[in-house]
Amino acid sequence: MPDLLSLARNGNLKPGLGALLGEVHELLGKLVNGHRDLVHPHAEVREEQLPVDQRTARIVHESLCAVLEGIESKIGAGWLDRYRSV
Repeated sequence: MPDLLSLARNGNLKPGLGALLGEVHELLGKLVNGHRDLVHPHAEVREEQLPVDQRTARIVHESLCAVLEGIESKIGAGWLDRYRSV
């Protein structure tokens, strides 16, 4: 995920295109990545992460939704078409 976030924040993929995601989306993506314990529960058992509960799951879910909505918005506004154009 860190590599994908870095790529999505790269404003030099194509001249004049701009980055796919903004800084706030990158921060939300890092938050999601930081909570891998939701899919790797042994991290929680080792007390390396916040407890997995409804609140932390909701925060990570909403953050991921915000990132995906940011991507959807840019694609809907033609970002992908401009990226693909020659």
